[in-house]
Amino acid sequence: MTKLRWNLKKELELKRLAKSTAAVSGLAGAASAATGVAAALAAPTGLTALSVALGISSAPFVVVAAPIVAGLAVAAGTTAGVVRFCTWYKERSDEDESECK
Repeated sequence: MTKLRWNLKKELELKRLAKSTAAVSGLAGAASAATGVAAALAAPTGLTALSVALGISSAPFVVVAAPIVAGLAVAAGTTAGVVRFCTWYKERSDEDESECK
């Protein structure tokens, strides 16, 4: 009985983890999109862009942070995909075991 309880608990935790990582991935993707739009609007143009390129002045923070936020969103999406794949694989192997019996 304890083995059944342990397996059920482990399966529920994996499904919960898959849902949580998917939610975090979606939130990170939305934050990345918003940051990208803000960075595009705040990007320097004209003489300001020239002074940023020459190092006389610095780019706005949102322009510097946008690639970092995008990288975090990609990492969150990749993690969610891997966890979901593991959940799918476990469900598939459990179904295969039940069909063989």
